[in-house]
Amino acid sequence: TSLNEGTINAQTLKSVMRTYRNNILSDMKAMWSLWIPAQCITFGVMPLHLRLPFVALVSFVWCCYLSVAHGRYEKNAIIHDQIKKNENQTLQTEIMH
Repeated sequence: TSLNEGTINAQTLKSVMRTYRNNILSDMKAMWSLWIPAQCITFGVMPLHLRLPFVALVSFVWCCYLSVAHGRYEKNAIIHDQIKKNENQTLQTEIMH
């Protein structure tokens, strides 16, 4: 990741904020669509001894949804490679001058 490689810069932060703005409404709608009914079931009809396993199951489903919805790994790898290439070109230009 960018954090591990120490390549966080203004372009990376702009990309993160752009992704956040693009996804926040749909993510919040999906979250409310899942968690509000799940919590109503948990505290309304779920026996006490099954509440924790039920919430853990719902949490697992939520994590799977987020992974599928936002796990565009090929696209992210291409963007990361482009950022690295631009940084290398910038460094080479600075060294030459």
